[in-house]
Amino acid sequence: MATFTKLNSGSWRVQVRRKGRYVSETFIRHDHARKWATEAENQIDRGHYARGETHLRRGDPAKAREEAEQVVASGENPIIAQVAKLVLEGQAYLRSAQAKWT
Repeated sequence: MATFTKLNSGSWRVQVRRKGRYVSETFIRHDHARKWATEAENQIDRGHYARGETHLRRGDPAKAREEAEQVVASGENPIIAQVAKLVLEGQAYLRSAQAKWT
């Protein structure tokens, strides 16, 4: 479900919560915000939006890693795949640092 909030600046913030996922964006025009919200909901329904991000926010690194690996393997969105690679590299670094100190 999409929630629209008019900000003091006059812009519109859209928050979409659907199927346990959360995405948000800010727009100058309300009609652009509505179009984006509809597309974001459709993407979430198809399972193609915000992969890894929601689990990372909830603090579940195993699920974040799993979803990031799926994004990298699928190659469906190069920008999201690059972010997913960075998430995986960061998690690998943290695991190695923890292993040194335990």
